[in-house]
Amino acid sequence: HLYISQSSVSQAIGELEKQYQVKLFERLSKKLYLTGAGRELLTYVRQILYLNEQIEEKMSDLSSSERLRIGACTTVGFYFMNPLLDRYQALCPQVRTMVEVGNSSQLERKILDAQLDLAFVQDITRAKEVTRESALADRLILICRKDHPLAEKEVEPEALLGQPFVAREAGSGTRRLLEELLASNGAAPEYAWICNSITSMKDAVMHGRGICLLSEYLVEEELKNGELAQIRICGRELRRHFYLICHKNKFKTEGMNRFIDLCRQQSEELEPEA
Repeated sequence: HLYISQSSVSQAIGELEKQYQVKLFERLSKKLYLTGAGRELLTYVRQILYLNEQIEEKMSDLSSSERLRIGACTTVGFYFMNPLLDRYQALCPQVRTMVEVGNSSQLERKILDAQLDLAFVQDITRAKEVTRESALADRLILICRKDHPLAEKEVEPEALLGQPFVAREAGSGTRRLLEELLASNGAAPEYAWICNSITSMKDAVMHGRGICLLSEYLVEEELKNGELAQIRICGRELRRHFYLICHKNKFKTEGMNRFIDLCRQQSEELEPEA
């Protein structure tokens, strides 16, 4: 792949290990496996290579457009992202954007590996290499089929025990909040349907597969036209914030800074009323 001999690669690896006085690879059964130190070095190398790519693009043609890679957790990607990008591209038409939608854990990993520049995640990031700031506010509600016994009722959390749930895949911030809600009563959700598609989740609820915790923004139309109903929990309101994260060593371009400023403005506009 590199058009150099295997012995040259081995020598280069050996020189790196000698220079840093760490072991970068485990050699097992004629195969190479990255050590913890190797994975750490790889993260920095990806940052360097991406920055070098940006330099090459910029210097080869100063009129070429900047590229901005943005991650969005599912709720942000489904509801907020396109209106936000419309506003951003009106301000910065020269910037090419790429958006990847996934769960918060996946996006944080891609920020650490320099595969994304910025990402919207729920409040689950703990990596010390990541900076974050509040970007968007949201409220979660429980929804069910319109003829469900709990539809449009206000119930104690214990009433949810034993109910089948429609939920996101593991690693989702919304699923984590659901599990925390039931854990306060010493129970865990009984999952009847697990997927990573908002449309599939709403469809499953409409077909009576279970109840579901979702952003109120995502079910406005269905609640309005009576396709779905809400279950209210006594004395509980589930609010959350989405955070815009970035690697702390990331070089911020003008386009990145303009996007961050726009997110700060949008955060103020969308902050829900108490």
